[in-house]
This record gives sequence, C-alpha cells and structure tokens, in this order.
Amino acid sequence: MDECCIDLQSFIRSSNLKEFFGADLLEEIGLNDETARWWLVLAIDCRTRVILGMKLTRNPCASAAQECLRMIVSDKGQWADASGAHTLWPALKPELLVTDNGPAFKAEVFTNCCLDLRIAALRTHAGVPGMRGTGERIFGTVSTDLMPRLMGRTFSNPLERGDYKSEDRACLDAEDVAFILVRWVVDIYHNSEHSGLGGRTPLEQWDADMDDGNYPVSGLPDNATKRLAFGKRDQRKVSQGGIVMMGIHCQSPEPGMYFMGLEPRMLDVRWDGEDLGAISVYIDGAWHVVPAVHDRFAGMHIHVWMKVGRALQAKSASRKVWNEETVFRAIDQIEDLVKDRSIAFGIIDTTISDKHLKKIEEDLFSSFRMGSAPQLQLDGKEPGSVITPQAPDPDIAPTGSRASPQSAVVKPSPDVEPRQRAADAATTPPRPRTQPAKFGVPTKREERD
Repeated sequence: MDECCIDLQSFIRSSNLKEFFGADLLEEIGLNDETARWWLVLAIDCRTRVILGMKLTRNPCASAAQECLRMIVSDKGQWADASGAHTLWPALKPELLVTDNGPAFKAEVFTNCCLDLRIAALRTHAGVPGMRGTGERIFGTVSTDLMPRLMGRTFSNPLERGDYKSEDRACLDAEDVAFILVRWVVDIYHNSEHSGLGGRTPLEQWDADMDDGNYPVSGLPDNATKRLAFGKRDQRKVSQGGIVMMGIHCQSPEPGMYFMGLEPRMLDVRWDGEDLGAISVYIDGAWHVVPAVHDRFAGMHIHVWMKVGRALQAKSASRKVWNEETVFRAIDQIEDLVKDRSIAFGIIDTTISDKHLKKIEEDLFSSFRMGSAPQLQLDGKEPGSVITPQAPDPDIAPTGSRASPQSAVVKPSPDVEPRQRAADAATTPPRPRTQPAKFGVPTKREERD
C-alpha cells in the first residue's frame, strides 16, 4: 500500500455531493471549490498485480489509509456495477501488508486496524523506494496509461508540460475522477497484459492461482470483525431503552443486565459508520454484538442517516418523536439518491472527525425518538373499526396507587360500549331469576311472612 499525488488537475467539489452533504460538511471533509490535485492511496497484490483498494483524499491521512484497508477486505461489486464494468473486482484478507514510513501508515489507528484483523504489517526502510517497487510502479502506470486520456493532466517536469495549462483545462469534478478510476482499474488495467506476469493479465493470473489452490488461508472478515477494526470507539451509558448511538436504540440481554444495578454503568462501545444496524459492547472481557431495535438500520451508512436527520429537522425543528413510517420513508428516498453516487462514497474519503461527529449527534439526534404507530390488520373476515383515542379519565386511579376502589372503576368508551355489551351478552350465560334457598336458611320472603 502506498500513496501518491496523481498528475491531474480537477475540481475538488461536486454539485451533486454538495446537494447531499451540505456546504458545512463538505468543508469539513475537504471537498471545497478549489481546483487541485488528488492524493491516491492504493493497494496492489504483489503476486497477481490486482489492485485491491484505492481511496481519493485531499491530503495523506490515517483515515484514507484505514478506508483503503477496509476496501481490500470488502466486496467491491457495488462500485464495479455502478461504473458499468464488465468484470469482477476481487477482494481478500492479506497475510502481509507492506507500506513505507509515511505518517498515515505509522498512525495508531491504522496499526490497530491491522492488529484487529490479524494482518502482519511491515514498513520498509526509509529513503529506499526500490524495496517497494511494485507499489511505485503502479503509480507510474497510472501516470502513463490513464492520465494522458484526461483533460487537465499535469506532467512530471516543466519541459514535458510546455505551454499546456492544466488548471485552465480542468473539467472533471470529484465524482468524475472516482468513476474514471474504477472503470480504468476494473476493465482496462486488470485485463491488460503484464510483462511481470509472463504476458498474462492480472485477472488471468488471479483466476489461475485460484484454480491451482494458491488462495488466501483466511476468509473475508464479517461485519462484527470490521466493526472492531474500523469502528469508532466510545463509551455509552446503559438505560432502560438500551444503548443509544446517534439516536438509534440498540438492545440485547447482555447490556440489559447492567441496567438492573443501582448505579448507571458506562460500557466501552464500538460502532461502524458504514453499518448502523448494530454496535459492539465490551462486557466481562468479551465483545457482544447488540443489534438496533429496528432492522431497517442494518447496512445503513452514517451519511444517509445524517441526511435523514437534517431532512426531518428541516420539516419540523421542534418535533421530538417521529413516526416509524415517516422515518423509514425518508430513508428509502435518500438511499435511492445515494445509489447514483455510490462510486463517490466508495472511492472518496469522506471520513468525519470524532469531534464533528459529537456535534452532529448533539444537533440532530440528542432528543430524537421514534414511536411506533398502531396499524389495523386486515383479517379477511370483516372490515376493521377505528377507535378514537381519548384522554385519560382523572377519576381512574393509576396502577399501584392507594386510591379507593370506587375511583378505580374503568368507564367504558362510548365507541366500544355497544360492541362490548353485545359480546358480553353472547358469552355470559343467563342468570336464573330466583336463587334457590340454602338448606336451613329462610328466604327474604319467608322472613317477611
């Protein structure tokens, strides 16, 4: 894995991304209105020369390296399909990851990811680029094979550039660059003959190794493993509603036992911005997966949920409890919008800092709650009836109170009283008009006589 500033002048901003993220968030992640060169973090398999991951970022940073590592061990079919590619984009869990001594690769967050995934990390000697020649050579291929096809390319030296004004000819935005990189990697580079592979293409070498049994000994990590490796670290309090993360309630029996104590307990939590459907909680020396109460949050991205929160807040800033159907309808509409920008979300590093995430949670989800609305079910026998809600009767004593028995009598609602009387009449056996006298006890009529 290595990083390089690509030879292309392009617009960093994108009108579509600005519409989705908003101006403030775009400024936070660095997608402003400048015309500049992107940095590309790229990972390549030394055996087959298959490119397994890449991330566009404004400047080299640990988050871009971390997200590139996530791309290596993740299925990339959605991005290949979105670009219209005709071939597959492989994925694997590497046994050894070699990098240089850049600050992004020496950062604690990146080394912890490798440890959590059980990937051996090796950094080469500084100042000796020949020790990582495979990574250096792929950037040369990008410069000589891809960049000459694009407008706004730069050159390695002023003599080659001549009178070519790169900034004046820049016409590609962030989404265009992401689309071009995916399509070139998947359909052109992976299917081009490589001299280092004896004339085979990287994809042919990959397939040949798989057929020969030369494949990784470990499978791709599951969602729980990715959450521990790439997720955000935090501490949360256990409440009666479970654990709340970004306004989403997560519940399971394990953390529920801590709520039964007299004092509130704080638990170590990890949550993944690419899947808000569950969190991982550290209890008694082990990590436990705690799912969200609603299955609809499974696989939801944090950017989608933030967009939903902003849309609901714009609709009614004072409203605190939202109907499930309203929230889920907004999620469906925004996810349909994201499908057209899936490549940009997958290739561009849009990581949000922990400080900014805290602010977003306070502004959008600090008092956010979802309430379920009862719905009539069609049983196929007769049409349902609507029961009008009524305010609680002040004369009715609440459960557990010391009110007199007379005040605890429930007054039937006028909407259901006729039907209830009919039901009671149909199920209650008729009472006899006269009660038989008990043996030896005179009746009231006999006493009057």
